[in-house]
Amino acid sequence: MKRIIGGSLIAAVLAAVALLIPLCPWHPWSVRSWIMYIALALPVMVVGEWVGDRLLSNPLSDVVERRTRGRRFSWVRVAYVVSLTLVVVGGLVLLAASLRGH
Repeated sequence: MKRIIGGSLIAAVLAAVALLIPLCPWHPWSVRSWIMYIALALPVMVVGEWVGDRLLSNPLSDVVERRTRGRRFSWVRVAYVVSLTLVVVGGLVLLAASLRGH
């Protein structure tokens, strides 16, 4: 049981660090906010990985994979993932803007 708790704590701290890197100048200031940040980091990373797996597991992804199979680098794959990322980020920005009322 101690190994599971210790492993989960280490995973949460590593996930918190991974999430904190892009937010470089902004970070929690109080002890309470640090505890909340570390406690929420692992679930956020798990949900992000699950969403990414679902987005990249679709018929169009299968077509891109079949066309580029056997190549180490493919601009088609890069363009597909970049465009998919832009669509998802654009959708999130629109959702956030609509929730804020702007």
